Amino acid sequence: MSDVEATAGLRKRSEVPAMISEIGGAFVDLAAAAREMDWETCEASAARTLGVGYGAYRAAMARAADSNRAFGQVSQSKALFDDLMEGAERDSDTRSALTEALSSDASDSFEAIRDELQAALEAAAAVTSGHSGNHRAGYWAIAALARGLLGLVHSNFNRGYLRASATDPQPAVSARGLRAEASAYAAQLSDLMCGVYAAAARRQPSDTISTACLGLAAWIEQTLPRFAALQAVYWRLIEALLGAGKGTEAEQAGIEAVAAGGITRDALTAHAAAYSLALELAAPTQLPESRNLLTRAVALPFSGKLPDGKNTEIAQLPTAPDGEFVEIRGFVESSRALRLSDGKLVSRLTVHDPSSEQRTEVAAIFAHLPHAGVTRGSCCRIHGFVRTASNLFESGAGVEVDKLALAVLGKKSWRIAFLRSGRRWYPRWRSGTSIDWSLTPHGPRDQSPGKQPPRGANELIFLPYFRR
Repeated sequence: MSDVEATAGLRKRSEVPAMISEIGGAFVDLAAAAREMDWETCEASAARTLGVGYGAYRAAMARAADSNRAFGQVSQSKALFDDLMEGAERDSDTRSALTEALSSDASDSFEAIRDELQAALEAAAAVTSGHSGNHRAGYWAIAALARGLLGLVHSNFNRGYLRASATDPQPAVSARGLRAEASAYAAQLSDLMCGVYAAAARRQPSDTISTACLGLAAWIEQTLPRFAALQAVYWRLIEALLGAGKGTEAEQAGIEAVAAGGITRDALTAHAAAYSLALELAAPTQLPESRNLLTRAVALPFSGKLPDGKNTEIAQLPTAPDGEFVEIRGFVESSRALRLSDGKLVSRLTVHDPSSEQRTEVAAIFAHLPHAGVTRGSCCRIHGFVRTASNLFESGAGVEVDKLALAVLGKKSWRIAFLRSGRRWYPRWRSGTSIDWSLTPHGPRDQSPGKQPPRGANELIFLPYFRR
């Protein structure tokens, strides 16, 4: 590597702390705007966070490319060295000439010189293929991209909700319309993820796979905020139906809102996973999880199913046997997290079915669902186990949310493995819980006495920037 290249590399490394500081400032501004429910400022802060992320990501990709070139040079030198050593092993004259040329100390043996050079080349290969420095900067860059997009989702949803509330108290939309929009969006998202999968399965060059990844991420950035705003209009439909006492219709609209919320989380996670895999592909070597995504694509099917409980009405739960695996749906009336006497973190929800006016308690172990945005008013779909007597519930009975074995499921479906790879920045399944919920408004400050305010954008405030 030339002196100019080395100096440039040092300059890039010295820029990393400043870049992380800039990203951190953008995160603080974004969370503050969400806390204040200032959605215009939130949208502007989200756009700024994305911009900072773009710059940091380009720098991380450039560093990865530099490492790749240096690693290639070291690898080439090592191959030449191995060939030279092999010739020296066979020919005593070559061995003597190399020993004399490579050492100023006549007492050095050929074996000692060989081992010293071998160790130096291996050390150089380890340095140029290392992940720690660039991945620290790369992780922060992807965190900025992921958090910026999340900010656009919640700001567009809440601005859309407030506009719809002010201008159209009786929205002329239907649950069927949301289903069609969500299905079309999910199909396009799946097609683009399939493009990454197909490129990996066909053993395409790294540049080809990386292009598919970056195309997926760019499409999500361009389309997801609009999809979030669309869901806000349908949220007004749900409120109108509930206000009119049309519980069954509200429940059906809620089911579609839950599906749309799940697709939104698919997209948020795929966005981070795509940037992560593209960064890995630019580096000389890949970390195990990314390497597995690439090597296992040829043998794994794309799609896979999550465990699916028996469809059960909340009104039927009192007669369901203990331990039965069920799927329930409803609206969250209250949401809180607490620690039991044994120190175990538990989230407790009260879920209401407006079609039957029945309620049940739901508990999720080692998960803070309120911080994820599962809040009063959220529509949710839950897979879990009936518990007729458990201290997880204030009343002693309810549904315990299932914990997904995502590492195992990822070995059966490339899509699940790909989404799981984005969990460092945006976990698709919070703490592995099998629960999906709708996007939900955040606010307002004024509320009915004794009722929790809805806090659907809580993840924008409480979600860690990334998990190490």
